[in-house]
Amino acid sequence: MVSKLDVLYEPDAVAIGLMLYEAKRCPRCGLRLPCNVDYYGPNRARRTGMQSECRRCCSQRSVERFLAKRAL
Repeated sequence: MVSKLDVLYEPDAVAIGLMLYEAKRCPRCGLRLPCNVDYYGPNRARRTGMQSECRRCCSQRSVERFLAKRAL
């Protein structure tokens, strides 16, 4: 039997992580979205294999950071 920890350290951890977690909440906007690459960017360092913020919030944060650097 394969334990949950063994699965997370395999090369296919991102794909397996998608099966372990059905949905997750974005800490920035608070929306509960399906845990897949359509809504969250990949991040193999995280337990779910996905970024903590949804793609829309990551994009918005990037624009805000760009505009802040441009204003300097």
